[in-house]
Amino acid sequence: MLFRSRYMRMAALLIALAAICAAVVAGCTVATGGQASAPSESVSEYRTFVSQSVEASRSEESERQETSRAQAQADACETFAMTSDAAVSAGNDLISVMNDEGGYGSGAEAKVGPVINALNTSAGQIDSVKAKAQTDELRDALTQYVEQSRKLAGAFDNRLSSSTLNAVVRTFNDAREHAGKICEPLLQTKGR
Repeated sequence: MLFRSRYMRMAALLIALAAICAAVVAGCTVATGGQASAPSESVSEYRTFVSQSVEASRSEESERQETSRAQAQADACETFAMTSDAAVSAGNDLISVMNDEGGYGSGAEAKVGPVINALNTSAGQIDSVKAKAQTDELRDALTQYVEQSRKLAGAFDNRLSSSTLNAVVRTFNDAREHAGKICEPLLQTKGR
């Protein structure tokens, strides 16, 4: 009986091994259904989808960059408008007093410091934002304004005579007007 039991166990073990081998071999050799390559219309649709996705991404990025550029220009122009208006207002006030006093009288002297400060503040603030102006035309116009603001501040600081001062004021006004013309449409766009 012992021999028979052992024989039966060995036979069962051999049958189990054969079944496992058959399952492994059958699992490795059985092919699945379908084609080895995608149908050409599916490939074409996929390529079209990928192409459209890439184009949409490029378009969105281009639009984002354009919006960012326009915002940077408008911000630079807004700084120009606010600071130059303050400087011009202070300068006009001083010139009005100078005209009344016939030069740098005591009333004018009290206003010289604030005008110089307003011109230099405007020049400094615009100088710090002009790099973001994005176009050479706007950057050059703002650079000219900064230079002329500092020259006018120096002219007031040196108490230049009326005839010499008037030439510096005219050059300053020209630079400011030029930058203002470039900025005007950019500021209108920002307001929308």
